[in-house]
Amino acid sequence: MEYLIYLIPALLGLFVRYDMNKTQATKFIASRISVEDVQGVQNSITNPKDSTTTLILWGLTVIVIISFFYFNGLVAGIICIVNFIICAVLMGAFGPKPESARFIKFTYNRLNNRKDEYNKQGDSARAGAVEIMLNKMKTEFSDIIK
Repeated sequence: MEYLIYLIPALLGLFVRYDMNKTQATKFIASRISVEDVQGVQNSITNPKDSTTTLILWGLTVIVIISFFYFNGLVAGIICIVNFIICAVLMGAFGPKPESARFIKFTYNRLNNRKDEYNKQGDSARAGAVEIMLNKMKTEFSDIIK
């Protein structure tokens, strides 16, 4: 039963790596739809709520690792770190890749939802900017986005 606690860093490793792949996917998409300002396009297609998720995941990871060292000793802390790293690497190797259709569709749908929210708020300037990004994504990824 005491070994079940090692599932916490394992799950955090999976979630952190998935989040990293999602961030890499926005970079991949930005590099495909923009030549001159990849960083700016990546920032504009990334959901603003994603930074909160990332901060929470990394904060929990730091808290869990420190608590393993503090409450269980050096060996448990090292096992926690190794467990986290192994699970993150496995998720990177076998999980969805940043250039996969899953992340492209996910990003497209979130942008589409954001455009709808801007239209509901009456913010036509932002809705128009998002529409430009959506059209570029439709053009670049026409085989994935129908």
